[in-house]
Amino acid sequence: MDVVDLAQALADGRAWGSGVRVRTLTFPSRDELEGYRPLTNGFGLFVTSSREGNLTVGKVKQIDPRKIEPEM
Repeated sequence: MDVVDLAQALADGRAWGSGVRVRTLTFPSRDELEGYRPLTNGFGLFVTSSREGNLTVGKVKQIDPRKIEPEM
């Protein structure tokens, strides 16, 4: 999962432009995110590519990308 600066992406016209991707996040098992379904009260159901234990419920929140330190 990538954290992107939406304003920068819109200004650049692409999601992969310079300075757009702030950080890349992975699930603890390093599986790929295959699907997402919003639930109530800001929670979401995430489905990963793992053969077992591939459902995760998590709280979804908007963050300010400027407050996240970029990966080195």
